[in-house]
Amino acid sequence: MEKKDNMTFIDKLRNARANAPGGNITLVSKFSDSYGKDSFLASLRKRAFAKNPIMPNTADIVNWVVYDTYKVAAGASVGASFNFYTQPIGTNSKTKMDTNLEQVQRLPDPQFMNVIALGLQFGPEVILADIIKIVNNYYVELWVGNKVYTEGRFEVFPSGTGITGSVAAATTVAATTINSNVLNNGRPGWDNLFDLRLPAGIGLGTQVNPATGERVQAISDGLTGVTILQGQQFKVVATAPGGAQTATAGGSGGAGISIVCQLYGILSRGVQ
Repeated sequence: MEKKDNMTFIDKLRNARANAPGGNITLVSKFSDSYGKDSFLASLRKRAFAKNPIMPNTADIVNWVVYDTYKVAAGASVGASFNFYTQPIGTNSKTKMDTNLEQVQRLPDPQFMNVIALGLQFGPEVILADIIKIVNNYYVELWVGNKVYTEGRFEVFPSGTGITGSVAAATTVAATTINSNVLNNGRPGWDNLFDLRLPAGIGLGTQVNPATGERVQAISDGLTGVTILQGQQFKVVATAPGGAQTATAGGSGGAGISIVCQLYGILSRGVQ
């Protein structure tokens, strides 16, 4: 009758270790081939990375600009109000030259953004008469959720970007249209932006410390601007209290109106 082996795997491993030279045994050689660069498991890892999975509990933090463009043809009506960030890429023939917004009035999950500045830039083709028309008739609001977080006239929100220079206008023509390639909403420069961040050291009331459960004083850190949370809707609205305006006609030198709205800040997105 065959004797039954009642030794468990652990017992066999202990026995092998005790009988090995020096009282030790290694199992690395048993598995090393499975983890080599050309192994099956290595190929599985390569395939997994090729799928770009979202890594849980990990964020990719980058400087970012979310931009959108409003356009009106020469001689067309500029509405009594118009919105930015309501028509994502692919809508009404919008391309990446017009916007990098992917969804209507929101960032794709799981993204959120700390917006530190808002800028408005006229296209280089817009003539002075149309720039004056917009600047003198429209004010701007930044909406996040159902609240306005900042507002003001166009001059309050220079783009910090744009074409600059100088041109000489002909003086022999009675009615001269100035080439407005040099005209924009403020001077190009990162120091010429309306900063949405609260200065450091401002008391913001109290909040509960999740680690201790105690109430502590919340103090602004100087880095936080307007936060757009995951799934939260946002838009920038330009409104003319006096009603709709009309872009200068092409026969009068108009080339249409294009305005780019830019939200500068820090974007948090899933790691791929």
